Amino acid sequence: MERRRLRQGIYGKYALLRRLLGWEGVWTYEDLNRYLFGPMLTTPGVKMETPGVPEETERVNLIAYLRTLSDKPIPLP
Repeated sequence: MERRRLRQGIYGKYALLRRLLGWEGVWTYEDLNRYLFGPMLTTPGVKMETPGVPEETERVNLIAYLRTLSDKPIPLP
């Protein structure tokens, strides 16, 4: 039973990865905000184990942090 659960979890993660990698385009701050709020909004059909980040202030801080990791960050809106 545990092995089956593990396999389902791994396949679920790969399905998410395939969907995210298959998403064409450049992530905008709006896209990232929507994804962080509710991952299912941008990756429908993928079962997520995280509810997202409901607090707007937390999402803004997280996006600002992620921006610092870029060599060429785009301007904030």
